Amino acid sequence: MDADSGARESFCTPFQIPLTSRKIFRQHPCDSSNLQETAGLSEAVSLPRIRVLVRSVLVKGTVRGQRIFRRNAGSVCQLAREACGPKGFLRTKGAWDRALKAAMSGLEGWVGVPESALLGGFRQDVVSTAAAHVEGLKQRGREGTSGGIRGRVQAVRRVKRPSRIPSKRGGHRTDQPGKQSDLHALLCHRCGATAEFGVRGGKEGGEVKYFCTGHVHTTGCFRIDGNRGDWAEDREMRWLRAEERRLEEELRSLGGTSFAAEPAGAMLLTTGGIESNPGPLSMEEICKRSWEEAGSPISSTLLAYLAEHELNFAHWRNLPYDRRVNQVKTLKDAYEGRCLEGWTTFLEQAGLEQAGGAGPSTSGDSGKRQLQGVRQRISGTTGISGTGQWSSAIADKVRHALDPMFSLLNDEGNLQIPCWTPPADHPQMAHISGLAIPQWRGEPSLLLHALPEKEKGRSAADRLIEFIIATRVRYGGQQTQLGRATFGLGVSGCGKTRTALEALCAMFGFYLSFSTTEEPGSNVLAAAVARFRLRFENQLTDFLRTKEGLGSYRNGRLDDAKKLVVRILLVEVLCLERFLKEYGQATPKKYLMMQLIGLGELEDWLVDAWSCVFDVSLEELMMELRRAVNSVKRLRQQDFLLVVVDEAHLGLKSLEDHFPNADNTEGRPLLNAWVRILNDRAFKDFHFLFTGTRLGIAEHESLATAIGKGPGVPVIFSDYGINFASQARSFALEYVPGDDCEEGLWELVAGRYRFVVELTRRRLKSGWHVDWKHALQYLREHHTAENEDGESSQRTLIGRMIALQSSKSYEHILRSLKGLVTDRYIMGVARPQYRKQVDLVELGFCHLVRDEEDKGGEEGWRGRWVQDDEVERLMLKVDLPSPAGLLWDIYMPTALKDFFNPDKILADHPILSSIRNSLPASFFTRPQIVCLTEDGTVSKVTDVEAFRVRRGNKGFGLVDFAEDPRGISFFLPQEGAGPDDANFVQLGNGEPEIWFNILQAKLRPEYELEDALRTVTLDLMYSGHPCRQELLVRLKTGLEQKGVKGIIRIVAAFPSFKTATTEVFHPEESKTRKDDMCIVQIGVSAENAHHFFREDHLNVLKSLKDVKKRAHSEIE
Repeated sequence: MDADSGARESFCTPFQIPLTSRKIFRQHPCDSSNLQETAGLSEAVSLPRIRVLVRSVLVKGTVRGQRIFRRNAGSVCQLAREACGPKGFLRTKGAWDRALKAAMSGLEGWVGVPESALLGGFRQDVVSTAAAHVEGLKQRGREGTSGGIRGRVQAVRRVKRPSRIPSKRGGHRTDQPGKQSDLHALLCHRCGATAEFGVRGGKEGGEVKYFCTGHVHTTGCFRIDGNRGDWAEDREMRWLRAEERRLEEELRSLGGTSFAAEPAGAMLLTTGGIESNPGPLSMEEICKRSWEEAGSPISSTLLAYLAEHELNFAHWRNLPYDRRVNQVKTLKDAYEGRCLEGWTTFLEQAGLEQAGGAGPSTSGDSGKRQLQGVRQRISGTTGISGTGQWSSAIADKVRHALDPMFSLLNDEGNLQIPCWTPPADHPQMAHISGLAIPQWRGEPSLLLHALPEKEKGRSAADRLIEFIIATRVRYGGQQTQLGRATFGLGVSGCGKTRTALEALCAMFGFYLSFSTTEEPGSNVLAAAVARFRLRFENQLTDFLRTKEGLGSYRNGRLDDAKKLVVRILLVEVLCLERFLKEYGQATPKKYLMMQLIGLGELEDWLVDAWSCVFDVSLEELMMELRRAVNSVKRLRQQDFLLVVVDEAHLGLKSLEDHFPNADNTEGRPLLNAWVRILNDRAFKDFHFLFTGTRLGIAEHESLATAIGKGPGVPVIFSDYGINFASQARSFALEYVPGDDCEEGLWELVAGRYRFVVELTRRRLKSGWHVDWKHALQYLREHHTAENEDGESSQRTLIGRMIALQSSKSYEHILRSLKGLVTDRYIMGVARPQYRKQVDLVELGFCHLVRDEEDKGGEEGWRGRWVQDDEVERLMLKVDLPSPAGLLWDIYMPTALKDFFNPDKILADHPILSSIRNSLPASFFTRPQIVCLTEDGTVSKVTDVEAFRVRRGNKGFGLVDFAEDPRGISFFLPQEGAGPDDANFVQLGNGEPEIWFNILQAKLRPEYELEDALRTVTLDLMYSGHPCRQELLVRLKTGLEQKGVKGIIRIVAAFPSFKTATTEVFHPEESKTRKDDMCIVQIGVSAENAHHFFREDHLNVLKSLKDVKKRAHSEIE
């Protein structure tokens, strides 16, 4: 049974297991000395796997769920038989029934038990199941001694055919002596002799009467077989074969593979059965035999497929080669699943060995060219390139390709990397030369300098390794896809690459990157992508144009994606195997430096070795990879190899549409296919760390669909530590001693390892001719300045979005804007160290301005976020309402921030003038936007820089925010027709009160006021939702637990003049409301909008009326 199948099935339905029940153990009455130790059970079955087995109990109410439950119980039985030692190899029906019953009852008893007791209890259940198996072996009756298919069939027949009431005729037969010699004999109903004829019908109706030769008296009889035993056995075999075919068909419909890979005759002979004379061969059998006699091995599934279409090898062999290829293409397109491995290999070998007649000749150059054309066209049809075997000649080619690089290593395995030398007139010439900074492409590489050998590094590499090990333990890296991948997400420049490199200094692994233009590393991944694109780009274009066979094409590319990855890993592992054999005591850092930096013509030596394995089939590559990995594990005693895939966000744009999604309805890029194929056992000894910047915006959500067929969630690591201003300053002064500057400059680059490195490298190269402030200005211009054509740099998000605007990827713009507005926390003036999610490089909105309020008299510097102009300019260019409406996500939190101004009395706000006298007393104090935690802890937002904004999703909505605000300042629920914003406000001085503010915004000239009010009224929310009452109870309970005293609900509509009334609902004045919360309702419309919005924002909103009008006219 597939070890992953149960896990995938359990993801199909979400469960909430109550932790109330307890399991009472009862030792099975048997000799426990017959059982083997189960102490190694924790290594054989991980805790997540045990949870999967137990959760299958909850789905046994359906037919499919019952099948899953029995299959998981069978897994427990398998563990029990292994614990029985030699007795586990003995199998009887009684033993199986007893063990299965014990396993099922054991799993049912552990539903809801805490995980702390789950492993020990599961071990006890395995012991009980093993005892039940041993007990069942002792009851060996006829069903236990008769083996094979015959025994099982006879047992089933005894169950299905209950004993009949003895009749008169049966009573006569029992007196006959022949009854004991032949259990299947039929007797004459007159004399009791062995019957040879039978007759049905007549006066007795449908009853069959049997006669011997002397008493047969009528015509129309049928003759009975002389040997009834052979006849009965043949009948049983026919029934068994029919049942076998039915089960195979059911298994194929469920996505499995046939358990009967051998022909029926061979299977029956193996099990001791007797195959009767089948009669004349069917056309299908003739076609099968023609392919079996072709002289090449062929898989049973492929053989059955060819025979099903009645493709005779002799006929196919004599066709012209173009018709031969066309026929293969037709069969492949009609095949529903992916072409199996070996398809191309078998057809080519069969064509070469039996070529003749009208086919291309193997002699002469023209024949070779024809055969090469056949091979290429068939390979292009099936999507599988490389069909050869791994041989010593190919191994020698790989070794010769690695020889030049190994010749550069010294006796200890060190690569002699040249050190960067500053200009001769540099004021710190001696100090910098003593640092021994590695040189890469003529530049000082601070990224590779001071990588840890044994001492602790500068990044969070230790936490990363602990996180990866915990992930493999939790999800089972040897069994499941989730346990083989980690996504290192973080903003640009936060230290992802440095952290990954330091992790590779602690354990052996490999470094790959989708972009090595600015960082060290091999171009082998880029070369593999280019080769893939060159081979398949034209085919994809044709399929996209015709739309016929597109699904089959994408399915075929999954094997090519697997081959792309396996080729690279094989070459890397072969290189590491040789490195460890020749330099057994070398450290992982030495091997890492060998990977990252090549010298002279050997700068990309890995590509040369990779090109040597193009002609090897995927099966052979995987076999050699398994051998090499096992050799490396023996040499270093390392459980798994870490593979870092840097700049992985580029994989979301690489080879787009070539690969299928989960249901094969859309195309996906290479990174999705890479994640999807990790479920293959070929990658069980690897752990992949995908690091990238823009994986954190929205694209990583698509990776979840690539993890299995269920709602898998990518395992994300984002804790790279906080690099404070003092740490940034210390790092820079290590390279440039005695050249300090004001603290404000270091605060601008704090939290960004890359920014600190680039500033320091700029100062090193300039020889002190460029001060720190000019170096920082250069850094900003490098990332945000416009190019010669006056367009924003492609390094900025605005530049990429403008490029997207001209394409058809319109939804991309919307997702990027959402991420821009919410995920990146663009709220006024900001300093990076307070916002780990803000990305200066990606946004490109941070400009250096002079701080005129600097009290020291010296010119100060700070970063100011001026996103409004850039975003508004982009949105106004798109003549559609959706991007224009996204301005609310910027303007509404800004308006609320101004409305709840902590420097002014809330009751004095002009928009509340009409209800000032009826406002609660707490409104006559200064408001304060606060952030709450789950336990109700209140933290004031004392600085505008600390505002946090988050948008909702399916996993975190308005109810979740009310129950656990998670320190969020402004929450944008994004729940369809629900509210647009929610936040908590603190009012009052002596005993402050917590109020819950909820807002509905309408950027429309006309709208339904009642619908808008319903979205901000607690008693009327979630209208039509199937779980409405439950959601309302959770929402109100969450607010009550936070101590909320009242609700502020705002309906803001523009440019409409229709709005909700501004009034106060006191608890004692309401006869319909059942709670004691005070409600303050505020209406904002075009009439009083100037009191709520900023003037510049209002001017933009006014200009949007024409945009929406044009958009609506175009839609109409």
